[in-house]
Amino acid sequence: MFTDLGKSRRRDADRGGLYYAQPDGSSIREGVVYPIENAERRRALSPDEKTVYVAETSTGRLVGV
Repeated sequence: MFTDLGKSRRRDADRGGLYYAQPDGSSIREGVVYPIENAERRRALSPDEKTVYVAETSTGRLVGV
């Protein structure tokens, strides 16, 4: 799992998201969680390893997948 922070410009912005990639690079799933505002690479895995949490820092929202 990895996050894309998006990009802000003067008059518009691309939103970020959480993505999933196979370790060997054979596939990437786009937008497992999308959109995320300012995810800033803050991810955590639950103790049972079944849920990934992402913190959306600008809103204070915590998203679990």
